[in-house]
Amino acid sequence: MLKLSGCDSISAAEQLAHQQLFVPASDLPALEDGAFFVGDLIGCELFNGETVAGTITGVEFPTTPDGRSRIEDAAPLLALDLPNASADAEPTLVPFVHDWIDSVDLAAKRIVMHLPDGLLDAVP
Repeated sequence: MLKLSGCDSISAAEQLAHQQLFVPASDLPALEDGAFFVGDLIGCELFNGETVAGTITGVEFPTTPDGRSRIEDAAPLLALDLPNASADAEPTLVPFVHDWIDSVDLAAKRIVMHLPDGLLDAVP
């Protein structure tokens, strides 16, 4: 949750929709173990074991059907550009399930997971 000085109503907050907020890395809060900032995940290469699965281009959070609330129990979805996909292909969504994660090396921009067999096979 975020409170901005001078923004004291919902209508004032709505005026800020689609704006970007930049916070110095030194001012970011500490994260729980196994939690990551979205910006740190973007640009990482995702490996399925030893095989490159693709590059993470975004992170999506499942929401209720009306799109108003995030589903807290649902794993975030990594938007992945596959190595052999066409330039106009939609990103492939891969659940970022903690039990599937083998290692995360943000400095090396490398995430290794063990994805269920066939998860990426159905992708055109």
